[in-house]
Amino acid sequence: MNTVGAFIRTHSNTIAAVSALAAVASYLATRTLTRTSRRVPLACLPESSAVKNFVQNSGERIDQDAFGLEGHSRLLSPWAPSNHIMSEPVHPTLWLPTFVALQIDVPLSVLHNYRLQHPHDSKQDDDTLHLAQKLLAAFLDARASDPEAFFLDKNVPPLQFTPGHRLFGKDRARPAGAFLLNAWSSSGRKPVQPAANLPDSAPTPVSEFPSNQSALSAAEDAAGAVMYWTCAKSVTDPVDTAASYGLPWRIINGGFQEFIVERVSEDRVRLTYVTVEVSNLHPRGKAERDFKKLPWLLYELHVLYAQWLLYNTVRRLASSSRR
Repeated sequence: MNTVGAFIRTHSNTIAAVSALAAVASYLATRTLTRTSRRVPLACLPESSAVKNFVQNSGERIDQDAFGLEGHSRLLSPWAPSNHIMSEPVHPTLWLPTFVALQIDVPLSVLHNYRLQHPHDSKQDDDTLHLAQKLLAAFLDARASDPEAFFLDKNVPPLQFTPGHRLFGKDRARPAGAFLLNAWSSSGRKPVQPAANLPDSAPTPVSEFPSNQSALSAAEDAAGAVMYWTCAKSVTDPVDTAASYGLPWRIINGGFQEFIVERVSEDRVRLTYVTVEVSNLHPRGKAERDFKKLPWLLYELHVLYAQWLLYNTVRRLASSSRR
């Protein structure tokens, strides 16, 4: 301990300088990411957005603070396929603790010139559904070059735009990762219909997710792709145990992400990256509802990471268009 104290006293100026530089670097990085992708409320999403429809119309609205949802949230039921016959009413056992949406406007050419690295990329039209597929592909390509892919991914199959397809993560007895829920298009009148389209063999989402068929708006030219993920119980259970002994926070059990492309002019499109997360109301079988959620600072770091992912995606799109 004396040795550590002596080292700190001897190098106090160096430690202070390094800390100051780290703080400045962190500030500049945060400022850059915030400037390149703006955080927007739920109301700013296209009316046809599947996640917007999910947040506004799933389950029951409650006056419970949720990060990003301005003083309200939703109670949710577990996932049930369309062919599942309910013997008794399903009670909500989940809720929405966090939401974030990020937007950035880019030239149409940035997406138009991006090549999908899979055999179905035989057309180069500019319908928004095809552009949304390109946005998702660029996101996955950019993420695959990040360090997290080395630790979290294994044997990821080539990209396919079919419901239930594994987009990243590991293939094992209990698959862990992210999976395609479905894609939608307002101009093509193509809704997300997850309960009908998701194969029985696919891993199931953490909660219900309704079709956005009634939300599709002919007044906008937008399209999106939705993916879902579930957190491993080996991660959530220890935190839930600690929370039962007084820890004031819990982590999420899973969630949904949406990648939206919306035409805003002849030569520009708006990219929106949305993530909404779901948490169990009754961890470890508790009878009473537990609304503990992530600490605020961790949520803000979560937002910062989402901004980094979108920034990296746009960089990849831009670099591809310059080739």
